[in-house]
Amino acid sequence: MNPRALEAWSKSFLAGQDAEIRAALLGDSRVVTYPAGAVVCRANDDYRVALIHSGRIRAAITSWDGREVTTRYMTVGQVTAVPAMLTHGAPASLHAVTASEVSVLNPDTFRR
Repeated sequence: MNPRALEAWSKSFLAGQDAEIRAALLGDSRVVTYPAGAVVCRANDDYRVALIHSGRIRAAITSWDGREVTTRYMTVGQVTAVPAMLTHGAPASLHAVTASEVSVLNPDTFRR
């Protein structure tokens, strides 16, 4: 298991979960690095449920007329796109503010 993923897990809201759950979620994930300014995912297209290892990611919501508003900034140990994962999509996008490394989690495994 990726040591940076384990460190991020220890800082996340998931830290209190059993080692078996951690192994299932991280074992079914993939580590991805995004350069600063990269689009991690676009609204409703391909949302990414990701545990942030390093960097800063900005979440934004897009209105029906195309305007975008930042909803939050996320850093180490935070998990992106939980609402989108639970509702199978959302009008939100994610952007890497700084170079970022994440574990992209499988939403089906996360739901289980």
